[in-house]
Amino acid sequence: MVVEPQLDYEAIATNGKTNYVAGFLFEGDRVALVRKKRPAWQKNRYNGIGGHVEPGESPLSAMVREFYEETGYRTVSTQWWPFCVLSGEDWSVHFFSSYGRLSELKTTTDEEIVVLPISEITIENSIPNLTWLIPMSKSIFIERAHTFRVQEEY
Repeated sequence: MVVEPQLDYEAIATNGKTNYVAGFLFEGDRVALVRKKRPAWQKNRYNGIGGHVEPGESPLSAMVREFYEETGYRTVSTQWWPFCVLSGEDWSVHFFSSYGRLSELKTTTDEEIVVLPISEITIENSIPNLTWLIPMSKSIFIERAHTFRVQEEY
């Protein structure tokens, strides 16, 4: 795994990869997540709220759009802080962090939106990288640290 600082977030090249976004909205020590139904390896596990980046759309714009589509909660681009990009051979996931009113979120798709104390997120009930992405997300959002790009090699 290679970790390198990424200062110009919107300049990340897609290189023909399928791009996704995932966001974590915090309030105090709680976070909003989605209980996944698909793909099969994520079924019944928690993940960040998000989805596909559409052609011609920036990851930040996709985060705003996807969050609204899945939660009914309106945000604007200045509310989201990009903190990490995980990439594989043909995919990239752009992660974002924000704070907001969790009580205003609702489930608007067939995948349930849940609000959990951060302490209840485990490797057994979430996709494995959430156990380190969520603490990283919360700390980077507070500190306004640099964004990181992570290349996973298998």
